[in-house]
Amino acid sequence: MVTLLAHYTSSVGIRGIVEGGSLWASHVAFLNDASEFRYAFDVSRDIIERITILNQVWQPKHPELAELITSETTHLQRGGLPDVFVTSLSTLSEDLSQWRGYTHPGDGYTIQFDAEALEHHVASLGWRLVPVVYGPSADMAVAYTAVDAFTRLDNGTYATSREAFDAFTRDLAVLAPTLKDHAFERESEWRLISPLGVDPSQVKWRSGPSFLVPYVEVPLPSPDSGVVLGFGVGPGPNGDLASASLLKYVHQMGYHVGVGVPGIPYRPW
Repeated sequence: MVTLLAHYTSSVGIRGIVEGGSLWASHVAFLNDASEFRYAFDVSRDIIERITILNQVWQPKHPELAELITSETTHLQRGGLPDVFVTSLSTLSEDLSQWRGYTHPGDGYTIQFDAEALEHHVASLGWRLVPVVYGPSADMAVAYTAVDAFTRLDNGTYATSREAFDAFTRDLAVLAPTLKDHAFERESEWRLISPLGVDPSQVKWRSGPSFLVPYVEVPLPSPDSGVVLGFGVGPGPNGDLASASLLKYVHQMGYHVGVGVPGIPYRPW
């Protein structure tokens, strides 16, 4: 288990987290790249052909299930994905690519969490805190899920291929938020992931760049719980002032932790 996880955000985001006492988790269908969640389903369509044990052992034995996985695991359409909500964090608390990708020039902040304490807290709420799996390892996770479906059909746990396939797609929906293409591997991402089927009354809405985004709040424990280890400030024209004001602000709000100064000599202004 890593010891520290950082959430990159803006000054508005930091105030929302601190004053609202919660993180915001967005619906997987409305992330910047909605194809992230579909990655597992895309992989599953050709997993029979790619994995020897599936192609040579299980496909001849249970051709109907193999055909269902190959032909019926289709793209989930935007807006039709299961109600799963995620918040992204990283093991990297001072990373230029994430300052560039997830914050605006001169308006970047991090809130840094004790990973073990955060995991324990969110588990009590029914959420998961897990590392994202990338590339070939992500593909193998899909393969193991398929092998499990075939094995359970073979031993009689599932009565029909359709029942096994339905269970496979449910398992894939749980797995999918943890998988990403290898191109994103340098982000070193972990995710807070909601249980399936969030209570609709918990869903709120925020304005995105071009559409409304559904989200739910993940309540944080009190500032003195030890879950929050500190805060950080990204590159900007007034780094010292930004750090000083953030320190004064979080102390006033009950977070008696440190604030890091900008550590990357990058000028985004």
